[in-house]
Amino acid sequence: MKMNESIQITSLSALDKLIGFANNTLNSLEQYSSQFIDAQMILKCNKSGSVYDRLCQIRLVTPGQYISVSRQCQTFEEAILQTTEVLKQLQIKGQPITNDKKQTRLKN
Repeated sequence: MKMNESIQITSLSALDKLIGFANNTLNSLEQYSSQFIDAQMILKCNKSGSVYDRLCQIRLVTPGQYISVSRQCQTFEEAILQTTEVLKQLQIKGQPITNDKKQTRLKN
């Protein structure tokens, strides 16, 4: 079953390259479960004044449950990659519903 995908970008003008990267990353999650019904990705800039103000939140819906993970990093690409990596690990471990809002900071 093909999952529905939506990408919502707020507070910025999105580049086609970023939208394509986000779409490809969402598509790659389908290999971890054929039960995904819906995938929603939200990308936004927080006005925190911090270097780590790019936020990516992904919510995957399966029958009877959902998985929601968000990460905040320096770039959208990095936030997307870290968010999807956590989702892949959760799917491999077979984790139930989660709502993980850990903020990721880079070490120089």
